[in-house]
Amino acid sequence: MKTKQSFLLGLMLLISINSLKSQDLIIGATADIGLSKITYSTSAMQSIPFEAKFNLSGNLGIFIERKAIGSFYLGIEAKWVQIEGIEKAENVEIILDNGGKIGYVSFQDKLHSSYIGLPMYCRFNIGKVGIKAGVQPMIFLFANSDYEAFGVLFDEPYAEERTTKVEFNKIDFGPTIGIDYRLTSKLRLNASYYHGLTNITASDAPFIRKNRQASLGINYIFLE
Repeated sequence: MKTKQSFLLGLMLLISINSLKSQDLIIGATADIGLSKITYSTSAMQSIPFEAKFNLSGNLGIFIERKAIGSFYLGIEAKWVQIEGIEKAENVEIILDNGGKIGYVSFQDKLHSSYIGLPMYCRFNIGKVGIKAGVQPMIFLFANSDYEAFGVLFDEPYAEERTTKVEFNKIDFGPTIGIDYRLTSKLRLNASYYHGLTNITASDAPFIRKNRQASLGINYIFLE
């Protein structure tokens, strides 16, 4: 009985795979590593001149592509997106309201945020090279901040560290572009860039943050 069940299960799986192949589908997994930045700008009067820096980040997920016409494919991904950012301000002079100078402090805030990314794109093949462009909605999951400050205040060493939970807006959105190269029948080397258009901070915040990410990775094709 078990042998018959295993045979039927295998037969159904084979039929399903052949059905997917007949639909000109490409199914695979993707893993990327790269650099991300959470841009920082403000229109408010602010005494601390924070500067946004790039930090290491990465993505992991799956993709499905379907042949549209000729060398054009339509694709969608579902992936875990890790966005990392650093905001720094060095040797900031601390001045009291009465104008008195009390010392210098350097600030650093490391932001770690996680999203579910759902890129939708059109991909065009030229030989072994693929060029793609599309849009990438992202759903916010969670984030935290590792803040530290150190310097000298009132002629005494000063240091502060804290980790706090951060809430960003639930949806981020922006264009994405990429290029890939077919290494083997199963592997593609790819490079991509995401340019977030949405202010990820709350609407009442006195500053604006936006996501940026450039990455390099591998696509592994399960089915084609």
